Amino acid sequence: MLQHVKNHLWRELWPAMLDGAEARQFWHVVTKQTMAMFDGGGGGMLAAAALVEKKATRAARQAKKSEAEVAAAGLQARKETLGMLRAATAKPCTKEHLYQVGKLSRN
Repeated sequence: MLQHVKNHLWRELWPAMLDGAEARQFWHVVTKQTMAMFDGGGGGMLAAAALVEKKATRAARQAKKSEAEVAAAGLQARKETLGMLRAATAKPCTKEHLYQVGKLSRN
């Protein structure tokens, strides 16, 4: 989708805005920031999942659970969060696959 915006939509909205080296520099920054929100470009999803995992482990410790239960709670929270974030940014067929393999609930 980002490539489509770069090649078509941008030129329609602002035909004379950027060209050549300026355009490449601009789109490098935009692409880097956009990809940073997802797994491959900077770990935005991973950072969100790590935060949820940290909160889940803290809650499990406060509930006076064993270290094994604390670790399991954190791992489960991380797994569910990554599944939801990936599904939110996935194509419909990928979402259906995540439902089928049990990585995402339909709720």
